[in-house]
Amino acid sequence: MTRIVFCVATIVVLVSTARAGSTTAPVSDAHYIAEFDQRFHKRAAPVALKDLVSIQRYDELFMGHNLDEAVGADLAKLGGDIAWGVAYRMISLNDMFRLTHDPKYLQANLRLINAVMTVRDDRTGTKNFRGQVVPAWTTRNYASRGRTVFLVHTGMIVYPMLDAIHLAATSAQVPAETKAELEKLLPPAMESLHYHDREWRDGPASDEGCYVGLDEEQAIEGKPQPANRLSAMGRCLWTAWLITHDSHYRDRARAIGWYIKRRLTIGDDGAYYWPYSLPESPTTQPVKINHSAFPGEDTSHATLTVSFPMMLAQNHEVFNDDDMRRFAKTVINGWARLGDGVLFGNISGSPRSKPDLVIHPASWLPLAAYDSAVKSRILPFYLNYEHALRPEEVAPLLSY
Repeated sequence: MTRIVFCVATIVVLVSTARAGSTTAPVSDAHYIAEFDQRFHKRAAPVALKDLVSIQRYDELFMGHNLDEAVGADLAKLGGDIAWGVAYRMISLNDMFRLTHDPKYLQANLRLINAVMTVRDDRTGTKNFRGQVVPAWTTRNYASRGRTVFLVHTGMIVYPMLDAIHLAATSAQVPAETKAELEKLLPPAMESLHYHDREWRDGPASDEGCYVGLDEEQAIEGKPQPANRLSAMGRCLWTAWLITHDSHYRDRARAIGWYIKRRLTIGDDGAYYWPYSLPESPTTQPVKINHSAFPGEDTSHATLTVSFPMMLAQNHEVFNDDDMRRFAKTVINGWARLGDGVLFGNISGSPRSKPDLVIHPASWLPLAAYDSAVKSRILPFYLNYEHALRPEEVAPLLSY
């Protein structure tokens, strides 16, 4: 029995060595690869990207009857957890419009937005744990005290609403009726956004600001929210600025951007790394990165964290091209460092992470515009491994 175990372990190490491109790949990487292969089964042969994703494929999977089911689902049961499913579909519809300029995607999103607004707590009379009815979406999950609103849920739900409104208002391809129907949704969307004004705190630096936890997990009560949650709201604020041209929203979005940027760690490899909860003070940099020991944010939540800096960089605010190249190195040197489609479950590339936290890596593909190696690290995951496509992955895969 001992010999058999030794032989299996040796085979795993050899597989790891081949994939990592090194003769000294640590056993811990080998263990992760074995776990990854169990979670995502490797294809007998790689598929071509054109056979995996297309506009037609998106429509087959996520439009038509499938969309009807999503619109007709009992969303009230989900409450705030709409953020982790329906909201991503809403984001995907906006992205498909950006890709194709076909108004059917914004019209489909309009249906979803109306369905989501219908089940907002103040529309259903649902009370939070304090007995209040608020213009947001509560959930029973994540906090022991009872039904409450989470900042990140509001950010995830409201952002694709505002984004759809802005896309319609600025696109000649969208019919006037669709523009008007989406514009009607601006006041209630902004009402949900402003519900969280009570959580805003200026500082600590004069150009920084963040939201703190109130009525969420007791561990973050009164403390700055984690980076992914700040980014969720940051996207709302920046999009609200694009729609309204009210500098209040622009200034708060910038403040969150500076708050996040100054608390990212620059590794000795030139990449940005960060934990789930940012340090209270600006980081001392650069830092020697130990992939196994650095407490990197899980790759799933980090996808949300990086989305806001990418948005600001595209608008030449706070983050610049050098910052985007550092985020690209987060992919190349961190969570996709092994190559061959094997991706780690946290951004520092720790073999202690969990493959289950690799959820939608295609969302990082815009960073390929700053370093083409990002594409060569992420695409093999889709080509080499069996993975049920999520709606938000299709447009990035088609674009990059």
